[in-house]
Order: sequence, then C-alpha cells, then structure tokens
Amino acid sequence: MVVGNGLIGRTFSNYKLNKEVLIFASGVSNSSANNHEDFEREKRLFLESISKYTFKRAIYFSTCSIYDDSILGSAYVKHKLEMEELVRNNCTDYIIFRVSNVVGKIGNPNTLINYFTNAVTNVQPIKIWKQAQRNIIDIEDVKFIVERKIHLGTKNKTINIAVRKSEFVVDILAQVEHYLGKVSRKELISKGCELQIDTCDISDELSVIESKKGEGLQYINTLLRKYY
Repeated sequence: MVVGNGLIGRTFSNYKLNKEVLIFASGVSNSSANNHEDFEREKRLFLESISKYTFKRAIYFSTCSIYDDSILGSAYVKHKLEMEELVRNNCTDYIIFRVSNVVGKIGNPNTLINYFTNAVTNVQPIKIWKQAQRNIIDIEDVKFIVERKIHLGTKNKTINIAVRKSEFVVDILAQVEHYLGKVSRKELISKGCELQIDTCDISDELSVIESKKGEGLQYINTLLRKYY
C-alpha cells in the first residue's frame, strides 16, 4: 500500500497493491513548514493508515534535516522527531528512513536543485549561506536503498539515506551555473554550518551507486544531466 502521490509516493507506486508493506509518503516535506494543522494532519493520516490496513511492515520517511544545526529547533524538525516516535510506539515492524535533499523528475519547486535551476535560468537573485552544506541524492537511489533494506528483512531501525559527503551550497550552485552556462545573481551571507550524516548503514548500497554515478560534485553533475 502507498499513501501519498508526491515524488516519493509515485516512485514507490509498484507497492500500491502490496499487502505486506505500507509506504507512507504523505508527510510534510518542506523544511520551512510551521503549520500545526499540517503536522496534525500527517499524524492522523498515519494512524488511520496503519489501523485501516494490516501490514507486516511500515515504511516512514523522515528527514536528515535533523542533523542540520541551523534548523535543529525548527517546528518541522520537532514534528519529524515526534512522527518517528509515533511510528516506534505504534508499529511492531517498521523502518524509518531519514532522507536528505531528493532530486527527481517531479517534486517541490522549492527543493534546492529546482530552486537553483529556476533562479539561474530566470536570472533571479539568490541569497547563499557561505558555510552551509546540503546533501543531494537521486530519488531512484533512494528507492534502490529502501528496497534493498526491505528485501534484506531490516526491522525496527532508523536509517539515514544520503550520499557520503555533503557539499557546500556555493559549490552546488557553481555546478548548476556551469551546467546551464549562466552566471547567477547571488549574494553571499556569512552564515550556515557543515552537515555531517552517518551513512554506515548503507555503505554497500552507496558503493553500487558511486560505481555508476560517481561521487561528490561529479554525482551532482550526473543528476543535472539526468533531470535538467
């Protein structure tokens, strides 16, 4: 069963008729969100979903923003941590995946790569935190990792899904500029912090991904060519 029809929900559409796995992909995904009603809606929908259907395993998508000190105290991060506890307290068989910044064919126009490509293309001003880092990953690689963990019988774990190395936002923007052949109207602000994400649990999967798409900024370049 799949709950949600956004980028993640559509990517896992092959689970729609699966009676053993619940893919819950209808959560709040905007890290700047602070609408209490949206948070409560996600809680209600998750509880309704696990009570309405009988599944052996629930898959919940949380966020690697939990590791970003600049937004650690935000309403969004607090909500995601509360949702993780809700999953642990109400499911006997689950996997919580904390996902970094996802890139795909569709999705929120405010995600980093979408925002950068639109702003650079349309010569719109961009404010950049010089010390900030972000971790970019292909939605297809997210699916590959999730399905590997499901197939291996992983149970009752919280797993980070991200590439091994986060990149400075200024370097990501430079890759977008180079790919599009345009210079952005950027303003550098002395703010932000490095982003450290433990990817030990998916080391084998990342090795497979890196062998096909490269690492670091090369990986981001691969995604730009693929989707933009």
